[in-house]
Amino acid sequence: MDQTEIIKTLVSEHQRVIDFYYGNSDVFNYSGRLSSAKYAFTELAEVIDAKLRSELPGDLRRASKEIDYDEEIGDTLFMLLASLGISPEDREESMYNIRKYLKRESNDEISLVEKITTEELNSLDYAIAICGENISAALMYYPGNYQYCLHIINAIACFDWKTHGLDKTMKKFAERCEVKRIRLQIK
Repeated sequence: MDQTEIIKTLVSEHQRVIDFYYGNSDVFNYSGRLSSAKYAFTELAEVIDAKLRSELPGDLRRASKEIDYDEEIGDTLFMLLASLGISPEDREESMYNIRKYLKRESNDEISLVEKITTEELNSLDYAIAICGENISAALMYYPGNYQYCLHIINAIACFDWKTHGLDKTMKKFAERCEVKRIRLQIK
């Protein structure tokens, strides 16, 4: 995906996450931008866990869990998108900084959006490392500011949206919301 396509996808998928939170606010609370970035970091650790399980067939831990990269990467993407904010003010701030990034005059800050073009760089190991590096860097900034958004965009750009499962994650979360609603009705 080129940079423009990534940003268009990011904006539309971010809106889907916002709609999901607002549509399920009775049972699915939003924890805030910074907490969402921290959750994304823990979800990324689950991607690493799934990768290790697939690479180490003799490992006893392997038998205890089904391996699903798409689900784990989808969870990571969901939380990264949530970290851009769901309130109109937070979204406006994040989108302002994304537009600012696109209009930059200097190429000094070459982003992952521009770097992931070769097969060598496009491996899952590389994507995991760069995604983790960018989430860690984002956590050093105020949520929503330019540097924060730049790192979140770069973390999101590590994965192929068409391959990895944001849809699967949203379906799983929707099912959990329905179960929670049923439980609340029973009480």
